Amino acid sequence: MKRSKALKINNKKRIIEPLALSKAKHYLMLIACIILLESLSAKAQENVLSSKISIELKNISIEKALSLIEKKINYNFTFDASLVNSKEKVSLHFKNRTVSKCLDSIFFDKELIYTVIDNHIVIKQKAVKFIEDLPKDTLNKNVEIRGKLIDIETNEAVPFATVSVKNYSIGVISNLEGEFILKIPSNLINEDLLVSHIGYENLIDKIHSFQNKYSLFYLKQSFVPIQEVVIRNTDAKTLLRLALNKIDENYGTKPNYLTAFYRETIKRGDTYMFFSEALLQVYKSEYSSTYEQDQIKVLKSRKMKNVTLRDTVVLKIKSGLQSVLFLDVVKTRIDFLLEENFHLYNYKMADIVTYNDKTSYAIDFEQKGGTDGELYMGTIYIDTDNLAIVGAEFQINPRKIDKAQSRFVVKKTRGMKLRLLDTKYIVSYRSSNGKFYLSHVRGELKFKVKKNNKLFPIIFDTVLEMAVSDIDSSQVVKFSRKEAEDLSDIFADVQHKYDETFWEEYNFIKPEDSWQEAIKKIHEKMNLKDF
Repeated sequence: MKRSKALKINNKKRIIEPLALSKAKHYLMLIACIILLESLSAKAQENVLSSKISIELKNISIEKALSLIEKKINYNFTFDASLVNSKEKVSLHFKNRTVSKCLDSIFFDKELIYTVIDNHIVIKQKAVKFIEDLPKDTLNKNVEIRGKLIDIETNEAVPFATVSVKNYSIGVISNLEGEFILKIPSNLINEDLLVSHIGYENLIDKIHSFQNKYSLFYLKQSFVPIQEVVIRNTDAKTLLRLALNKIDENYGTKPNYLTAFYRETIKRGDTYMFFSEALLQVYKSEYSSTYEQDQIKVLKSRKMKNVTLRDTVVLKIKSGLQSVLFLDVVKTRIDFLLEENFHLYNYKMADIVTYNDKTSYAIDFEQKGGTDGELYMGTIYIDTDNLAIVGAEFQINPRKIDKAQSRFVVKKTRGMKLRLLDTKYIVSYRSSNGKFYLSHVRGELKFKVKKNNKLFPIIFDTVLEMAVSDIDSSQVVKFSRKEAEDLSDIFADVQHKYDETFWEEYNFIKPEDSWQEAIKKIHEKMNLKDF
């Protein structure tokens, strides 16, 4: 099922109440209970999959066969619709066979694995080992794949999808128009191209099929066939507690370098006022550390300012680089992921969906009525297999958005009244060698600006976005003070040397056509040649 929700974030504060001694004892007991639950879960998994059953299946669909087995073992099956044709007929007779062997026979010649989570068995495709490092001599010999992602039913563009080389840490994110440009080393031309997006079936095809041409990729919405009783009986807060308890197990336990593309834009109505993009190297400390220890080094950057507009309102994003690091919500533990703040939110199991190639619980949350302050609402996605938090989409409570306006520090001209209208935030993670790493973050703010001497207000849209294209775990050290960026700076005002030849060999997020046209017009007016 396709899920698209708005998102939002607090750059300055987290609500944390002090723990009394009795409360601390309560948490110790809770941790003990979690450990016990995990132990019992492991035993349950071993027992139910190794338990033996006898059943006869005569020319019935796989869906019906699984339903009959469910009644025998008192467990429910969950699987991605793209993995199995549930309408396919089977005729099998099992006598005193283990559940896992029965499933192997039903899903003949399919490489699937079975994992028990609570009272249901999750059927997944076997993981393929992730290859992280590429030969250095291939980095400058690129093949370019261009295309657009389209929903096969609605014919609408699919934005913010991940397009990558399967089993390699090379990828890019589609833009608002669903378009992308992916540059890969030429020695990977015979590998598979993988397109994934929440609520859609994965699309996999050979890279060489799309070389040197513009292709349309049609994505089909994915529905996970799971009984509603499974969703109703799964406690959202229990899942969140288990996921938080497994952060050290599921995420990086040592520092890493992330190679990432960063973009920052400000649009006034339909015209881009400012556009900046950069290739970054991010020093990402282990996830048990706080986010202040992360660093960013700008490798290359380029910027555009539209100075041709007269009587314009000046609006700038402050601390953009710091904001994209803060959007790593698993690392920073934003307040809706802090157990101390669970009492401020309502959490509920909403669905089980496909999220970036992972079957995931979708947990909706919102600020409780009567609570003070401006908090959040949105959706958290948790991998059903290992309970890793694989993504989140959230926003500031629209009913209290006026109170949140002071959070977003902007530079503005005199005589200007500014009102925050909307915020949207997305963060997603992807796995590499059994660990999850930050993959993509995007933040959007919408402002209404009114100047004292103007009759009509102006709408400004600001966007921050960072897409990780590579991960390196070898010989990782912190940057020197001279190399690291000051994360509190306004990126628009920091000067970096422009390298015209550099951008041809690196992946980036393809600009929307409206941006391309805006840049073209500005260049014509300003006679610019260096961008």
